[in-house]
Amino acid sequence: MADQDEDYTSLPITERATHKLWKVRLAAYEDMKSQFSRSASESDPCFRPFLDNPQIYKKIVTDSNVVAQEAGIASLAAFLEFGGVDAGNRLRSQIVGPLVEKSLGSSRQGTRQKAVDALLFFVELDIPDPVIEDILPFLGHRIPKLVAGSVTTITEIIANFGTKKIAPALIVKILKTNVPKLFAHADKNVRAGAQQLVVELFRWMGDPVRELVMVQQDFLKPVQQKELESEFARVSAEPAPEQKRLLRSQQLELDQENADSDEDEEEAFGGTGGGLLDAGEPVEILSKIPDQFSARLSSTKWKDRKEVLEELLPVLTGAPRIRPDDYTEIMRLFAKSVVKDANIQVVMLAANCIESFAKGLRGDFTRYLPIVLSPLLERLKEKKAAVAEALRAALHMVYKVTASTTTLEDSFLDPILEAFKHKTPQVKIESAAFLVFILKLIKTTPKAVPEGKAIINASLKLLGDTQELVRIGGMEVLGVMMKLLGERTMGPYLDSVDDIKKGKIQEFYKTAEVKAKPPKANAPAGSAIKKKPAAAPESGLARKSSTASKSGEKTGLKKMLSPLKQALQSKQSLAKRSSFGTSASPEPPVAAAASPTSQKPVLRPRPTSMLLPSSSTPEQPVQPRQPIPFQQTSSSPSQSPQPFQQPQSQQLQQQQFSYQAQPPVNTSSAEDQALIAQLRSENEALKAELQSTSSSRTKLLEDLHAIQNKVTGLLEAHTRDVLQIKSKETQLVRAQSDLEVVKLQLELEVEKRKNLMFTNSSSQSSIQSPPLPPVVVPRPQPPQQQQQQAIPQQQHYFNDDSVLDHPGHHSPLVSESELPKRARPMSYHPDSSPMGLGALGSGIPSFPGGFTGSGSSLDHNGGSPGSGSPNSRGSNWKRAAEVTVQLKARIEAMKARQNKALGEAI
Repeated sequence: MADQDEDYTSLPITERATHKLWKVRLAAYEDMKSQFSRSASESDPCFRPFLDNPQIYKKIVTDSNVVAQEAGIASLAAFLEFGGVDAGNRLRSQIVGPLVEKSLGSSRQGTRQKAVDALLFFVELDIPDPVIEDILPFLGHRIPKLVAGSVTTITEIIANFGTKKIAPALIVKILKTNVPKLFAHADKNVRAGAQQLVVELFRWMGDPVRELVMVQQDFLKPVQQKELESEFARVSAEPAPEQKRLLRSQQLELDQENADSDEDEEEAFGGTGGGLLDAGEPVEILSKIPDQFSARLSSTKWKDRKEVLEELLPVLTGAPRIRPDDYTEIMRLFAKSVVKDANIQVVMLAANCIESFAKGLRGDFTRYLPIVLSPLLERLKEKKAAVAEALRAALHMVYKVTASTTTLEDSFLDPILEAFKHKTPQVKIESAAFLVFILKLIKTTPKAVPEGKAIINASLKLLGDTQELVRIGGMEVLGVMMKLLGERTMGPYLDSVDDIKKGKIQEFYKTAEVKAKPPKANAPAGSAIKKKPAAAPESGLARKSSTASKSGEKTGLKKMLSPLKQALQSKQSLAKRSSFGTSASPEPPVAAAASPTSQKPVLRPRPTSMLLPSSSTPEQPVQPRQPIPFQQTSSSPSQSPQPFQQPQSQQLQQQQFSYQAQPPVNTSSAEDQALIAQLRSENEALKAELQSTSSSRTKLLEDLHAIQNKVTGLLEAHTRDVLQIKSKETQLVRAQSDLEVVKLQLELEVEKRKNLMFTNSSSQSSIQSPPLPPVVVPRPQPPQQQQQQAIPQQQHYFNDDSVLDHPGHHSPLVSESELPKRARPMSYHPDSSPMGLGALGSGIPSFPGGFTGSGSSLDHNGGSPGSGSPNSRGSNWKRAAEVTVQLKARIEAMKARQNKALGEAI
């Protein structure tokens, strides 16, 4: 469960593609397909890990999980579709066999279909022969479903690409060796697939296939023969088949032919189309400028400005060509009138004058582009149709005459993109229309970066405008850019665009007509494709079949198969032919050097097709399946055996060609081999460096993950410790607060008990005291007043130095004989020493305030309890009030301290 919850997206894509969890692999395959389909070119970095290590895709196509396997094969098809020729050549030898074995016999229809698509891409990137040869061994497999899938795949290859690029010997091998076993197979699906294969071959090659199959009637049952005859009759009535898909080499040849035809048309019709007008003498204009032109054009009266322009315009339109003098000041006046004049008639006349100047100056008008272009675009905000038409005509003429002397990037792009940011919607609409006009006439495709990127990003911003016409203008620009750059380049930019707008862009893309040439393919890919057809040695009949029409191809194959012994070669001759094709594979430089008229190194393979009696797209021989080091065994093409009997003249011509081409090839081949060896060594060094860098990067990533995990653990432990410390501090603060509260409660309880004991002792003293002598009659007092008077007397008595030091000082209200009874405890003795009081009080607890637990009260002067001074009683009450206030303050302080500690802990 922990493995499933872990995030694996941070791992490299190659590690995820080979992970032990199938869901991780599935996600990696889907990401790979998305990256391949979104790649801008074949050299995108997303292809590099799989080109360097093709074994990764071998594991992918043999994935044990059927769901992940299907997604992996889909990513392989995308890899081949967008990775180019290099991708197919790197992976074919290691992938085709496992792909056929593990996918064509799968129980999932999607897996089988995606495997067929991948195999068709392998064929498209090179030629059909190697792929068909890798499939043939599985026609004898023990699993009927795999055999049926293999037969169906070969049929699909022939139906899509035809037989023109398939070696005749390979077709003969299939019909002679494999077809009889397929017709005799126990599974009905295999037999049906064999019948479809033969019918498809008959559709492309005609009667030779019928003859070759019907010669071996012993393996065909009567029912099968009858079905084949009926199918042959049905196919014969159909029109001639055409290729559904072109090989990558055929696509490049077709593009080159279209480009050549466009160049021929341009040369035939001329570049500018000036005709007789270009032959005229340039007209001098400065002397014909109206008098006081600048002052009149700057006048405050609009009629003066209009009249001076009306006088100048016929002079400009009447001159087919204008002499290239300095017209800078005049152009500035025109630009000022266009952008600032409030009268629309003056604006129209100024735009017409600019158009006439551009038409007369032609390419010399380029120097005035920075002066007039931005004002013309700025004035496009005018809503009057006549003014907008005049400005539009001036802009179109300015671009037409300067297209040959400047480029879109140098002069037009920045002002147009700046106009895209204008606050007026009309300026955005007309600027987008002007950019579309330029893109349709431009002859060189803008670079994808930075010019194309700038145009696309600016147009994407227009798609979010509130005005519908502005959005439509942006969509049209994007559609034309897609026509120029291609759908693949535009794909990543349109990911954020909604489907409705994408549909509109696709409509503009389909209807756009541009004159720019399509971008040329990369040199390595093109040269790799061209070398193979140029270096392939072929028989004369094979070359005839490639140059002839459909009927000529069938006739040539029929002549080749007329004697069955000559057509059906033995395994030894096929092996020799394989070695012959191998030895000739590195020979394109020979053909290139044999042509003395060849001047362009890129076109080296072309003289071979001119010297040999074959077309520009010769037939391909059966490619050997051995690796390249084992292919360089033959010394020269003249020593290689021939698979079919050729006419003597053709053999002599080939020998003569190889003899004439031999001397220059030795020198060039030695230099080329040295250069190739150097490049290979550098390539190996770079690969080793890349491998070490990748391994070190992987190790650093692992260390980083370990450190991150460790840091995470330490942070969690630190958090736990901090929480524990806060909890302990909170508990400590609470305990201290509880302790303070208990102390206060204890002190209050002690004070309460003291007061209670003192009250009890005072009441007992007042009850036990005898009546006063008759000599002194005191005023009676209530018991509460006596108790209040006894407290200060008691305190005063005990706060004095010693009550025994002043025996004669007692209250006049109490006689000396009564003093021991009222002021002393029961154990008191008149004759006792002062220490007797201390001994007496040792067993009685003492309290602050000058009284003991006995409850007796003695006056310092020997008087009664009620004889204390009033000042002493008032000060004692004040002191009690102060103590109460202090206790309340301490309680509030402890509560505040407790709340503060709780807040810090939280």
